[in-house]
Amino acid sequence: FGKFICTPGMLPKEYVATSERLATPEMVEQLLVGVELQDGPAKALECEVARVETFPVTIIDRKEKEDRKTRKRKRAAGEEPATKTIDKTRSDIRIVLNIGRNHIVKRMLDHIGLSVTKLHRTAIGPVSLESLGLSEPGQHVQLSEEHLKQLWDARCKTTEVDENAEDDEN
Repeated sequence: FGKFICTPGMLPKEYVATSERLATPEMVEQLLVGVELQDGPAKALECEVARVETFPVTIIDRKEKEDRKTRKRKRAAGEEPATKTIDKTRSDIRIVLNIGRNHIVKRMLDHIGLSVTKLHRTAIGPVSLESLGLSEPGQHVQLSEEHLKQLWDARCKTTEVDENAEDDEN
């Protein structure tokens, strides 16, 4: 069972990746068309920007060049360093793949200029965390007969599609 779940190409796997940059429609299109990685081409079956969040971040203003001793003396005297607030953007990208190479999602997103800060697999084939009633990291559940049947049926459909594609090529 585990081999059939993990074998690349058997079942599509859905991921949600978080990046600290804004994902653009052009980036999504690039993933759908495919990117060339060191170990060969990689193409998303589905891809979309699931969420974009902009939030304020307070940082120390480094315009005032102070040496370490000066900053330490000011802190000891109770003085707060000069700060400024900037807006940061975070994007969640939903991507579905039927390939399973090492760190493939991170490498694909890195290729288009998005570094991944969080990555979660949210579904294997038709079975999603949501359909299993799982919402917190680390939770687990025994798969029901219905879920096992859904996975098997999805696997069979995937192999049928692959066989039909091979027939079309011949």
